[in-house]
Amino acid sequence: MKIVLISVLFTCGLLAQVDRGNIQGTVTDPSGAVVAGAVLRIVSTATNLTQSTTTGSGGTYAFFNLPIGTYNLSVEGKGFRRSDITGVQVEVNQQAKVDVGLQLGEVTQTVEVAANASLVQTESTDVGEVIDNKRFVDLPLTLGGGIRNPSAFIYLSPGVSPGRGGSFNDQIYFDGIALSRGDLANDAEVNPSVDAIAEFKLVINNYSAEYTHALSGVTSFTMKSGTNQLHGSGFAFHDNQHFDARGFFPASKALRIQNEWGFTTGGPVVIPKVYNGRNKTFWFFSLDQFYIRGGQLSGLNTNATARMLGGDFSELTVPIADPHSTVISSTGVVTRTAFPGNVIPKSAFSSVTSKMLQYYPPAELPGLTGNSIAPLGSPRADQRTSGFKIDHSLRSNHRLSGMFNFTDRPSEKSPAPSRLIPLGNTTALANYNFQVVTTLTMTGRSAPRW
Repeated sequence: MKIVLISVLFTCGLLAQVDRGNIQGTVTDPSGAVVAGAVLRIVSTATNLTQSTTTGSGGTYAFFNLPIGTYNLSVEGKGFRRSDITGVQVEVNQQAKVDVGLQLGEVTQTVEVAANASLVQTESTDVGEVIDNKRFVDLPLTLGGGIRNPSAFIYLSPGVSPGRGGSFNDQIYFDGIALSRGDLANDAEVNPSVDAIAEFKLVINNYSAEYTHALSGVTSFTMKSGTNQLHGSGFAFHDNQHFDARGFFPASKALRIQNEWGFTTGGPVVIPKVYNGRNKTFWFFSLDQFYIRGGQLSGLNTNATARMLGGDFSELTVPIADPHSTVISSTGVVTRTAFPGNVIPKSAFSSVTSKMLQYYPPAELPGLTGNSIAPLGSPRADQRTSGFKIDHSLRSNHRLSGMFNFTDRPSEKSPAPSRLIPLGNTTALANYNFQVVTTLTMTGRSAPRW
């Protein structure tokens, strides 16, 4: 008998901004006075996304809801040299504060400056940590029997520790959209592929009203997007029993094979002679596939010995009574006669019992208790995660983005504690679980001037 378990997760939202970041600051002259009417322009180094604004009467400027990435900022003002600031990093739900000091001179003269955005967040009160893709690559992820889980990095943040059962109740956001099922918080079932994440931010305290679904924390995933250059990556991990230590009870190592492989790719949407999406429309795809077969055996069960399966219970000190010898006296006292030598003759076996005994594994270790090596809880498991994302720039300040992420986890489970009634190479239960996460976001806002 096979049992199939299925669960589905779907979420869709519009007009979310918590997966993006901002650039803001103040423009001043050599004396420290603010410069009003200065023209600022930012350009994404990956997609050539361009936005412009001017400083208000207070000399301040802001670019809101920017896709994460690296930007170049140029500032021009009448009577001042143009200032070019390169390498401004925008992180998820972070405020990059870039103050610009202009120098006197002609506009045709240029002053080039490397970005030195402030890391102190004075514009928001939330307490958290941004973990980018480079840290995913540089730091090890546990490969202990399951697909790589990016949420394992949340414990790097100060103040975060596992709760009862090793869980952490965070609310998950995909590209700014909160998953509607909070019970799946911090669960690999809904997490995207590690290689598909541009970065994620964990907010553990003082989060703002935009995180209305939050419980004890917020994990905001920002997925990678395509760029003007066709790019991609690939990976493969392999492990097997030859790298394991032999268990205490088995005489030899059990078969165990574990593989994880996948790739990512993305670029501009280009249809020859039909559409050229460079600087405007981009796509990104990711796939992560995990397999595990077998595993090391480390637990013990108590099974009947081979003699017991043949009807010989002489190893037990408790007498085995013959139910057919039941006698009830006039006073209601019930007596039975024990089988001689505690041996049940096979002629007393029922026809059903005789057929079932062939499926019952005898104890392979000495003793009457703890005499059988326990089977694997899950001798066969697969986990797959795939995702597709498309981004389109409607105009400089308005963008549309859609993402589809699918995870499924077919596996076979062995019901504890026995290995009764084998089905093929496994023991009893087939399990299939999958989730679908979709998001649709549209961002558009004119930067205010003050």
